[in-house]
Amino acid sequence: MRQEIRRVLVVEDDYIQAQDISRFVRGTGGQVLGPAGSLERGLEYVDLADAAVLDINLDGHLVFPLADALMQRNVPIVFYTGSEDQTVPSRFWEVPLVRKPVITLSDAAIVTVSTYADGQDDDMTVILPKLRLAARLIYSDPAVADRLVERLLQDAIEHVKSGRDLAQGDGRSRWLMERMRRILKDQGHDLMN
Repeated sequence: MRQEIRRVLVVEDDYIQAQDISRFVRGTGGQVLGPAGSLERGLEYVDLADAAVLDINLDGHLVFPLADALMQRNVPIVFYTGSEDQTVPSRFWEVPLVRKPVITLSDAAIVTVSTYADGQDDDMTVILPKLRLAARLIYSDPAVADRLVERLLQDAIEHVKSGRDLAQGDGRSRWLMERMRRILKDQGHDLMN
């Protein structure tokens, strides 16, 4: 079965940041649309995008009209901002927000993968490839990445066997991504051996 290449719109007015985001997208197997340095240029890609990473402030212009257009098409988006006090309208409160600069690739990978929801959040045949992708983004060595996924699944099985359940309101994908973050923090160095 051939997997479609995800077309990710990158809208960022800082050239170096736009190139960094583009490299990250290509590293996940995605195709970059743009990068677009302005709201007007970003709007040209609305009908082509499968996902988008949007800088909120583009040289004094807010990206929200573009975000609205993408969301009308059910395109998953991530806001990327350097401002600590940037106010986001309530209609975007569910949109993941990544603060510049991204310090750890693991956080970027987990946010990116969990953003690509497709309505099958409880289907493990959909979730497992996401987990493997996140692990491969974090560790370039496939064996180490696979150990991370294996450790995560063992942890999840033990958690459920002990009678505990998911956090209230969390889908499996989000719950597993959060557990992956915890394993990386607590046991990440052990995975390398």
